[in-house]
Amino acid sequence: WLSLDIRPSEIKELGDALDHFLQTEKLNVQDDKQAVKSVRVTSWPEVLVIHLKRFHFEDQRGQKVNKKIAYPERFPVRVDGSGKASTSGEMIRDYSLSSVVLHHGKKLTEGHYTAMVRHESERGDSWVK
Repeated sequence: WLSLDIRPSEIKELGDALDHFLQTEKLNVQDDKQAVKSVRVTSWPEVLVIHLKRFHFEDQRGQKVNKKIAYPERFPVRVDGSGKASTSGEMIRDYSLSSVVLHHGKKLTEGHYTAMVRHESERGDSWVK
């Protein structure tokens, strides 16, 4: 599963959060040394579980991130020549949204959860809460 940060202002939808997660990050290290951190998924699973991090910790206190993020019912993952996920390039997986878990509450320490699950039938798909 992937746990994706949604706090940066440029993140408006699921694809933005995935791009941000896979970006190369310059690290601050001592003694004028340079280092970078990068994440690469070498084998995309058939079922992808994504956790949108709707919280962050500051001064040992947790805060909820109340931000709307668009997530499509179909989510194609494409890779560029280096194997990195990109919006253009060869499609390697076409994921379909099957469930969503939602937290209802203003704080991390209170509220409740609900789940919505896609129900496929001959009459078409519907969402069950």
